[in-house]
Amino acid sequence: MKKLVYPLFGLFFALAGLALAAGETSIQWGMTPGADPRSVCIFDTGHTCVPIGTVNNTTHTFAMPYTSVTGLGTAATQNTGTSGATLPFLNASNIWSVLQTFTSGWKISVSGAAANGVIAGDAGQSRAVIFNTGSSNRWSISANPTAEAGANAGSDLTVSGYGDTGTLLGNYLKIFRASGGVNVGSPTGGDQGAGTLNAAGIYVNGVPALTGPPWPVIDVSRAPYNAVGDGSDETAKIQSAINAAGTFSVVLLQPGKTYGVTNLVFPTPTGGGSYNYGPSFMAIGGKATLLRLAGGNTDYLAANKRWVTGDVNAAFSDSPWRFNNIVFDCASICKFDLVLKSWAPRVEDCVFRGATDTGLLFTRQNQDASNGTTGYQSDAKFLNNRFEGNTLYGLRSQGTAALAYDASTDASLIGNVFNGGQYGLYLANTGGWQVVNNRTFSQTVAGASFNALRRGQLIAHNNFDGTAIQFNNTGGGASY
Repeated sequence: MKKLVYPLFGLFFALAGLALAAGETSIQWGMTPGADPRSVCIFDTGHTCVPIGTVNNTTHTFAMPYTSVTGLGTAATQNTGTSGATLPFLNASNIWSVLQTFTSGWKISVSGAAANGVIAGDAGQSRAVIFNTGSSNRWSISANPTAEAGANAGSDLTVSGYGDTGTLLGNYLKIFRASGGVNVGSPTGGDQGAGTLNAAGIYVNGVPALTGPPWPVIDVSRAPYNAVGDGSDETAKIQSAINAAGTFSVVLLQPGKTYGVTNLVFPTPTGGGSYNYGPSFMAIGGKATLLRLAGGNTDYLAANKRWVTGDVNAAFSDSPWRFNNIVFDCASICKFDLVLKSWAPRVEDCVFRGATDTGLLFTRQNQDASNGTTGYQSDAKFLNNRFEGNTLYGLRSQGTAALAYDASTDASLIGNVFNGGQYGLYLANTGGWQVVNNRTFSQTVAGASFNALRRGQLIAHNNFDGTAIQFNNTGGGASY
């Protein structure tokens, strides 16, 4: 280190009214030799270099690091900050060109105004907030790099998950900016299509779970219904959920639960529709039980409204109800577990028991036994149900009071089991029924009774175990 002494500085300080300390005759400055950059020093009274900056003889520039300036109090933080690059630090907009690390967290706090944080970037580039465990990614929330090609496309909001090694597992939630469509779930690591929860359907693994118009789920366990399923009387709650159903609704009961009820009435749903589809009353993942409690009308547990009200003018082509995974239990209190006066109902994987007359009555009569509509009941499907412990019939197809055998046409009765009662299955004057792969046992009169069958019957591959089969006044066109 070379020290250069400049006596004139003492004169300068004297002229400026600045006094030197006792015994000092000059201000000492210096610059280190060697390659650029070279340190510029002020030497203290102990002849120690206090660096104040560096000089670059090649670029002819002088640099002063922020650590060389101290003792400015609050102004040091405000004007110099701790990044050492951009001034001022706090009172104006700042730009960082490299990643910044905050070791004690960060907070945006604004008083009396909206608090906004902005992540800006170019279209076609991801703009993300990433959550790490150590240095390994776990989650990210981002505007994805999909190009903005016009019509509000691109820069869609994506929530992504990462594995233990930080590799992408999938985009678990994606909201499309242009359509508002929402994708939920992606076990294969990619997007699953442009499905939306409120417009075009729900997608499961890229496949529409339900097609057509919206399919609102009415869960009886949730508000405003709040059914518990503990066997207590929840008739009003369940009926309210049924009344709220539209053409494409699913009234959902919880599997394994028992809902105590007196009478349930299934009205023709609102929203139009056709005989091909209608609302559903069901449980998923197991069966839910409707247990008949004392009180109410002892004719039935559940029934179509057009049967209860004797509404002979109700059109049969209006959206039929579908029943799935429900146990109907009259508990020896009512005559019928379920009464269907309907076009094209579908009953699948249900149980009918404890009725003092019939488990499932498929009828054209009204409750008061007056004549029903002259329209045929057609296209019913009864699949994989179980009928047990009903006093007279498991399933009965019934015509009008005027002609007891003008019952129904073109129905399917497949894979059902009938246990007990006088009759397992009783059909009268039906046409076009398919009775296939059913089983009856332990009936006291007949496992199956077929009466005045008409055209196009198919009765095949059934097991009428240990009980008689009746064929009464059966016409042509049937195949056995």
